[in-house]
Amino acid sequence: MIVTMTRALCLKCGSIKIGALCPCSKCHAGSTGNHAVDITFSDHCIVVDSLKQLGTVITAINKRSHDPNLCQMAFLHYVATSHPSILSIGMSDEQAAMCQQLIDKAPLPPVKITKVRPRKQRQRAPNAAYEGPAIRWWLILPLIIFSAGIVYFLFREIPLGISFTEPADNAVLTVMVAAVIYVALKIRHPPSVKKRRQDIGRSNPFRLF
Repeated sequence: MIVTMTRALCLKCGSIKIGALCPCSKCHAGSTGNHAVDITFSDHCIVVDSLKQLGTVITAINKRSHDPNLCQMAFLHYVATSHPSILSIGMSDEQAAMCQQLIDKAPLPPVKITKVRPRKQRQRAPNAAYEGPAIRWWLILPLIIFSAGIVYFLFREIPLGISFTEPADNAVLTVMVAAVIYVALKIRHPPSVKKRRQDIGRSNPFRLF
């Protein structure tokens, strides 16, 4: 079993770190305090190559100001305006103007965002309800009837002694045989086959079965 560690972008220095909520090994900055933002900039949502490209943007912005909070806010503003599908933030007009002024000082490195494709969930086939254990509901009652018949004959005065002249014995035997025949017919034509034939008939009105 191969276990891969989550890689994430440090929003302070732009390095790739291990763990979206863990401190950066380079600048020791921890979580932003907003777990949704931390995870957004991880390989859960964005491929590592795009995270590295975003890291170069953080590095470029950090060179334009000595205020780390302003730099981080400017980066988030850049992402929200340039790549709105990733992030949406609420910011006052004054804060947005300060961030935009910092961004406009010089062209930022180009970034191509590639999102991580969500894993496809295993879909159950349309006839899955009629396959496997789900189709064996019809087996329970016949088994109970057959088992009850065996118990009936075991607890007679002569165990397994069957008298064809006694109506009770004949009735129990008849019911047991009927249960066996019912199970045999169901095994030969299980509900799944019958259901598929019905579906074919609905999808093609010219089919007669």
